[in-house]
Order: sequence, then structure tokens, then C-alpha cells
Amino acid sequence: MTNSGTRQADDIATVHRPEADLPADAPAGLRERKKAQTRQALVDAALDLFVSKGFDHTTVDEITDACNVSRRTFFRYFASKEDIFSGGKDDHDDPIATIAGRPEDEPALESLRAAVVTMAGNLREDEPRLRAKVCVINETPSLRSAGLEHEQRTVDQIVDALARRSSAPVDDDELFRLRLVTQAAMGALRAAIDRWAAAGAERDLVDVANEALDLLAAGFGRTLTP
Repeated sequence: MTNSGTRQADDIATVHRPEADLPADAPAGLRERKKAQTRQALVDAALDLFVSKGFDHTTVDEITDACNVSRRTFFRYFASKEDIFSGGKDDHDDPIATIAGRPEDEPALESLRAAVVTMAGNLREDEPRLRAKVCVINETPSLRSAGLEHEQRTVDQIVDALARRSSAPVDDDELFRLRLVTQAAMGALRAAIDRWAAAGAERDLVDVANEALDLLAAGFGRTLTP
């Protein structure tokens, strides 16, 4: 394991154990908080093991043992180990909502900048776990492949959102242009995350994403943002 991996393991080494079972008459809000705590504890334990042992060499049993829960509990939250890296529904909803809220006549790349910056801002709220995930994904071919599939689904939904907000008909040529610029913007975000993580997350992820988008915009005929 690399020194970077060791630091990331240290960042998430303190695993919050799930609370004891709640009584049947516990308030609904308390139950939801316990579920969230249990899910996060499983994520923390899994990432700690993935960073220290490698994804392929970590078993579900080892994750559940680290959390003092059963396999049944694990599979209540995740369909598999890979599912720990799957984005939540908000991963798709946030950029779509951002696109929908932008002016109809705004250039697609400007709207995409707003969406990408929103995504980067959400990701930076959980920096230690994000760094660990990036480290594990980059070292695991199967996770890299799954990540690209997830990214493509996001691209499809963003392209659809850009097309739907247009007041003018969207022909095949325009749809191609929207897909091209969307895939470029998502690629810029991925490159920014990799650069941010490789540099030890010392800078603000949003700043790194904006730099990547500035370079992209310059390639699409725009000058760099001062």
C-alpha cells in the first residue's frame, strides 16, 4: 500500500459502530438516523479495508465483522461490495436540477459549468471518503469500468435535460454537439478529481474543477477566466 493509501486509511480508520437496535416504538426520525449511521459505518469499514488490503482481497464478512453486524444487515444496504461506490440518486438529480434552473439561451458549456461545480461542491463535503474511493477505484480495473458506466448514465441524463430545456427543436447535429460538450465537461470533472486526489487534496476541489473547465472552455473558443 502506498503512503497516500496509508494516510487515507488513517483518515477513515475511526469507524462509528452502529447503535444498538431501537425499540419498536422509536420515532421514525430516530430510525432513519440509525439507518444512516449504520450505512455510513459500513462504508467506513469497507473503505478502511479496501485501502489497506485492496478491494479484491476484502470480503463482505470482513466488513461486517468490523462493524459488528450481520451479512444480512450489509445486504440490506448494499447489493454487493461494488455498490459501496455507486452514486446515490442525488448524483443524477443535482446536475439535472441545476441544468433545469439555468436560462434557456445560456450556452451549454456555461450551464454544464454550473452543474459540474455543484457536483464538485457536493463531493468535497466528504473529502476523506472521496480520497479513499478515488484511490481504490484507480487501483481496481473492475471499479474503473463501473465508474465509466455510471458516468455515461449521468451524461445521458444531462444531455436529455439540455435538450428538453431548449425552446428550439433539437436535431441530430445539435444533439451530437450537446453530447460532445457534456462528455467533455464530465471528463474534465473526472480529471480534476484525479488531480485533486493525487495532490493530497490540498486544494479546494471546486477550484481544481473550475481550472479544468477553463481549459476546456478555451478549447471551445473561449478565453480563460481571470
